[in-house]
Amino acid sequence: MQRPINAQIIVPCLNEEISIPAFLNELENFRRQLLLNPQTMNLVFDFIFVDNGSTDRSHALLSQHCLAYPNDRIIVCLGKGYGRALKEGFKQASAQFVGFLDLDCTYPIKSLVDLHSQISLNPELDVIIANRMTKWSKMPPLRALGNWIYIFLIALVYRKKLKDACSGMRLFRSRLLTTVLKLENNGLGFSIEMTCRMLLENWAYQFVDIIYNERSGPSKLNIVTDGFSFLNQIFNSKRIQYDKT
Repeated sequence: MQRPINAQIIVPCLNEEISIPAFLNELENFRRQLLLNPQTMNLVFDFIFVDNGSTDRSHALLSQHCLAYPNDRIIVCLGKGYGRALKEGFKQASAQFVGFLDLDCTYPIKSLVDLHSQISLNPELDVIIANRMTKWSKMPPLRALGNWIYIFLIALVYRKKLKDACSGMRLFRSRLLTTVLKLENNGLGFSIEMTCRMLLENWAYQFVDIIYNERSGPSKLNIVTDGFSFLNQIFNSKRIQYDKT
């Protein structure tokens, strides 16, 4: 009998050929450890990879993985952008919990267990967020400074304190999918827009500390252009009107 899926994890991909082997090896070890632990052996995490127009061997490598793990899938997002790729994956999700993380090996896959444990044991929680801003973080200093600035500005604008403003590893209840799919940012600013929307709509949230690792492969983030985009998102989100129907 097929076991129920506990969570579906969306993983965007744009030319991550360098990172994919290490990510898939970590994923296999993660699933092996789940089965070896009586407390987690019944947990099922399915992964939906979203190819966002890769021109390297990313699609071939992920397709090969999905042949070996039929519950995992790879889909293609024709429109470019991190946020657009995530939303394309969210449209395919049907599990009780939906999440996302990056393919660059910065977020430990095993931390999904901690995120799932927190949200499943606390029915009042809407979203659980991985906190990268810890003493163990291997985030480059300039990016860490930028994140602390975003956290400070969000506290100023929204009157709420956060541990991490634009984490790329989250797990949320599927009932939020309708709202999440209406987020307007199709680029790297998607995560911080989701944070702002979370605060505006008073979603119940919680953070789980993780060990954030060094990136595998070149970063897609542009400190200047994406940094200004994030700042613009913080100040403009309050003025965005969402269709509630």
